[in-house]
Amino acid sequence: MRKQVVIGFALAARTSGKLALGLPSHWRDADAVHVTARGQGGESL
Repeated sequence: MRKQVVIGFALAARTSGKLALGLPSHWRDADAVHVTARGQGGESL
């Protein structure tokens, strides 16, 4: 399993945005893609 950290941009509460993950070309062959969003304090959202 590969782990990649992507640092996104700050969003204000109750807003939305898009984040380009830069997935490898063969990501569709994987059984799963696990994404964890973290708050400013590092907590999982």
